[in-house]
Amino acid sequence: MEGDDDSIKALSERKSMEACKSHKEAERRRRQRINAHLSTLRSLLPNTTKGQTDKASLLAEVVHHVRELKRQVEDAALSFCDEERKLLKATVCCEDRPGLNHDLSRVIRSVQAKVIRAEMTTVGGRTQSVVVMQWSGDEEQIGVFKRALKDVVENRVSMLAQGTGSKRARIFG
Repeated sequence: MEGDDDSIKALSERKSMEACKSHKEAERRRRQRINAHLSTLRSLLPNTTKGQTDKASLLAEVVHHVRELKRQVEDAALSFCDEERKLLKATVCCEDRPGLNHDLSRVIRSVQAKVIRAEMTTVGGRTQSVVVMQWSGDEEQIGVFKRALKDVVENRVSMLAQGTGSKRARIFG
């Protein structure tokens, strides 16, 4: 009987050692995968070297960089295509959402511009709209129009219109 107890203990210890060894191997592989991903992130960021950043600093820099890229992608730009004919090109890039085109057309109507050409591209939940329009306003109104486009990008136009309680909401002026 005592021999059976010793063999059971030995078997139990051996299984415990194998489980510990297996756990150590799994943990080592997990650390290797994490370090490989961190190395990839380090190589994607501008101005980073291996010795320069620890893991926490690297992750903080990645978060900062991704937020900056998102800010750059969600943008509204205005430029004159033909100043003589007063053709203005508005480019809006943001997340696609219900009412986006309605908000954009409402903003364009609010500055009495006439749409000449409009293109819209939607990929992966994001939309880019490029609108060429005949501009009848002056230089001062361009600033108002650009702020209105920013409000469209930041999804503040629909919220402003909903809060007025009027069917004919005046958004910009």
